[in-house]
Amino acid sequence: MAYNYFFKYIPKDTVKTIFEIGCNNGNDTLILYNYFMPESYHVFEANPEQKDYLENKFKNYSNIKFNNKAVFDKEETIDFYVCKSNSGASSILGKVKKEFCKIADTECKMPLKVHQKRLDEYCTDIDWKKIKIETVLLKNYLTKNNLTHIDLICMDVEGVGLSVLKGLGDYIKNVKYIISECDYGFTRENEETFEDINTYLCDNGFKIIENKFQVSILSDCLWINNNI
Repeated sequence: MAYNYFFKYIPKDTVKTIFEIGCNNGNDTLILYNYFMPESYHVFEANPEQKDYLENKFKNYSNIKFNNKAVFDKEETIDFYVCKSNSGASSILGKVKKEFCKIADTECKMPLKVHQKRLDEYCTDIDWKKIKIETVLLKNYLTKNNLTHIDLICMDVEGVGLSVLKGLGDYIKNVKYIISECDYGFTRENEETFEDINTYLCDNGFKIIENKFQVSILSDCLWINNNI
């Protein structure tokens, strides 16, 4: 996820509180942190297999608060699917559809052998492990931590972006900027799409600034709150 592409639209001095949802290996976390130097940084990663690695990575950053939970639209124990070959693809929704790999791999000019391996493994149950994880609702998290606003949300949540945002409740009005990876109905079954997220955000006073496509069925987007 290339969050830094959108830095040109966001003045550094307007970002004091960051929520990063779906940090995977934490590489983007440190890019965001070192650029904005926020007063508080709240990181969420659902995959428990990343917990020890991330806690060690962030141990020298006193104002980075790491949460090994999935952000969702309810608080409960749910199924989560860990991708063995690509931890960043791990998802509440499960494996990637073959339709996605056929389109994306062709556009990326992926070698045929690699493409076939993805169809045989990445797009089947072979490459995925089902586990149980805990979820958190953002509005509850904000209340518990005595927070009233978020300057920047960065999220890469593999098809559940709308659920994450709905979990903010009325706090959505207190968010300045949102950057998110967006899907278009080709990646996973029952995924929440760009259209779902964009409609919800526009209804809550946001304006999309740029929609940057990785391939024709996957993009990164920036929204800005018109009312802040």
